[in-house]
Amino acid sequence: RPPAAVVAFERSFATRRRALPPSVNVTNGAAERIGTLLKTQQSAVGVRLSMVNDWGSHTGFSYTLNFIGAGEELADDERIDLVGGTALFIDRKTLWAGEGGLLGAQLDMDEAFNLKVSPKTPSI
Repeated sequence: RPPAAVVAFERSFATRRRALPPSVNVTNGAAERIGTLLKTQQSAVGVRLSMVNDWGSHTGFSYTLNFIGAGEELADDERIDLVGGTALFIDRKTLWAGEGGLLGAQLDMDEAFNLKVSPKTPSI
């Protein structure tokens, strides 16, 4: 009996899958200000939104924005392409930590570049 032939194939789907919406909503104002921040750093390809422990705050954590260069993207970052060709990367811990994390939240940034996070309103 001859050995079974090995068939290499590429998986494809009969229908095109829809793109998922971003996990957070970024306002146009925040996107413009992120673009302004990126113009100050020539080697930056985007900014990463992360969360750090901050035992002095009432929630126990704070958000940080850091510039990232080419090749510094992490495999589990969510990339959100913003208007103007900029990108926001959100790490997985930030998306999921706490009661739902940032899922469904709205991100805004004021004129002084302070990040404002409005949590998703629960549907009852």
